[in-house]
Amino acid sequence: SQELLQQQNDFNLADALNWTTGITVMTNGTKDANFYSRGFRVNGYHVDGSAQVSMFYSGMQIDDLSEYDRMEVLRGSDGLFGGANDPGATVNLVRKQPLATAEANVDATLGSWDFYHLGLDATGPLGFGGALRGRVVTSSTEQHYFYDTANSRTHKLYGVLAYDLGPATTLTVGGSVKQADSTGAFSGLPRYLTGADAHLPRSQGLVFPQSRDPQHTTEAFVGLNHDFGGGWKLKADLARVHTEEDALLWFSPFVGINPATGLIKGMPSGNSSVTPSSQITADTTLTGGFDWHGRRQDVTLGADYARYAAHPSASMSSMLGPPTLDPWQFDPTAYTLAPAGPTHPVILGSSNLVARTGGVYAALRLRPWDKWSVTLGARDNYYSVRTSGTVALDFGSGPQPLGSPTKSTTVSTGVVTPYAGIVYDINKQYSLYASYVDVFQPASDFITAAGNLIPPKHGVNLEAGIKAAWNRGLLNGSLALFKIDQDHVPLRDPNQPFRSVGGNYCCYLPGTYTSKGVEAELSGQLTSRWLWSAGYTFNVNRSATLTGAAPPLASFAPKHLLKVWTDYRLPGAGERWSLGGGVLAQSASYNTDYVCASSDVFGRCLGPYQRAKITQGFHAVVTLRAAYRIDDHWSMALNVDNLFDRTYYQTIGTVTSGNWYGAPRSFMLTINGSL
Repeated sequence: SQELLQQQNDFNLADALNWTTGITVMTNGTKDANFYSRGFRVNGYHVDGSAQVSMFYSGMQIDDLSEYDRMEVLRGSDGLFGGANDPGATVNLVRKQPLATAEANVDATLGSWDFYHLGLDATGPLGFGGALRGRVVTSSTEQHYFYDTANSRTHKLYGVLAYDLGPATTLTVGGSVKQADSTGAFSGLPRYLTGADAHLPRSQGLVFPQSRDPQHTTEAFVGLNHDFGGGWKLKADLARVHTEEDALLWFSPFVGINPATGLIKGMPSGNSSVTPSSQITADTTLTGGFDWHGRRQDVTLGADYARYAAHPSASMSSMLGPPTLDPWQFDPTAYTLAPAGPTHPVILGSSNLVARTGGVYAALRLRPWDKWSVTLGARDNYYSVRTSGTVALDFGSGPQPLGSPTKSTTVSTGVVTPYAGIVYDINKQYSLYASYVDVFQPASDFITAAGNLIPPKHGVNLEAGIKAAWNRGLLNGSLALFKIDQDHVPLRDPNQPFRSVGGNYCCYLPGTYTSKGVEAELSGQLTSRWLWSAGYTFNVNRSATLTGAAPPLASFAPKHLLKVWTDYRLPGAGERWSLGGGVLAQSASYNTDYVCASSDVFGRCLGPYQRAKITQGFHAVVTLRAAYRIDDHWSMALNVDNLFDRTYYQTIGTVTSGNWYGAPRSFMLTINGSL
């Protein structure tokens, strides 16, 4: 809810999902992150319930949530409305809409490491007797980070108009403009070559201040809602998002730290890229119902379509020393980006990607008997991805093609994913439920040692549990048991070296993913003064091939995950105060990697590879919050995150990179005003 987003200072999607039941957040830079649920990566995203945004669309790593009123998360497979994606979870972001009454809110936040945020949200009627309404939201966020040099800036303007064409029809038109830029530790920290933790200072980011990642994003959308009467409604949406990105990223060598010398062999590298991309989504849904045997039966019919296109071009060049990188005394000014030359060629590459997804779906919810409801549905999926690319080397005398241009086409049509669910209402508070949904994800460019493509992923998502509602529906709880099986998953063949064959990745074996566990959640108002949000997840996941067991599907996702947030408004003389906070706790997790016994000055492996295990033990991070209502219009709140200043890895990666500390103790002071 908007109330939780504000209390937790959830300015971006990673902040919000970090407090969401069952979600593991894996940091991937100052602005990007990957999310996992039930052992699977979350790659299903929607806005206002419209068509699923393409899994290739990096713009869904949203760094500003000011445009959205709330966030909805469906854990498990979304086979009916999402189609082709992993069965971990689906995220739906709901935009702020114009209101019929005039309101204006401002907020300002000041935090640790030079964090500044300013926001304005104004809405109300604009004329025609209230038939025309508008809303405008502005947001500006600038921050540095607890590790050296990194910073980011995001400025956004969002506007939307709603006009009642008639008593039953509303037209909505809106859009946004966002400018973002960042300098950050895009590769994370390395470990010792043995896999052991180097215990680098939390302030060390190995960040090159020469890096930049500016993005300019524009969004436009239109929606139409019509009420036919009798419970039948039509909803149609069309949206387009376009992003221009011109990035220059410098990376430390992807090599572990030598435990004898404390140095990192190899040379840093730079990668510049220009990536224009665009996403178009369209969705039409008809909902209604009819009476049968004296009971209401519900019907849903719909179709959606999404197209994503990107045309990135990139160049890469080694940065010459002279110094070997010392992660304890890192000096980013000692390195310069060298021009193309005989001993350090520049790699030039360009590619084109066009992905199209779509489908038609139908669902029927029947109530054959009192207290029983049965839902049957299916989706017919379409999926198409076409890629092409070229690579060349420039030794200082001009580009020289490296191999032939590559092309790849993946098309899946006529894949039907059925859904079935049943609910039994024990009484007004409690209901039992069970559901079945198919899992589908198209084939990818992975082949076996024999040269055969790995088939599309298929599987089954089963779930059963109990749901409850108390306090007139203001407090909701659930307990769920789930099991997910996914076949035809490409897993590395341990007996074959990794290589590229005709644009495909070799060599892999068709494997199976299995994930099962328990999730419990309680959220809402315990009383009119007491807000509560809590979730616990127990998950065991594993993978296997025809040759035997393989490593867990997502060992970096903990088996036990507990997230609790609460806020209590004091009674009587202290009613202007509210106190609360939260706890994020998880059991131990680990990642596996192969380490090289010996390497040369360029970081190339000379000796045999050995398996290493990278671990993060149990940890709990506590947040405290105190808020004070100054008067009817103004309030202020102080959040203290990581109260006990626990040192831990928020994300564990590999020996060479991808390890990110969790933020140390920090403070955020927020002032909110309604005008």
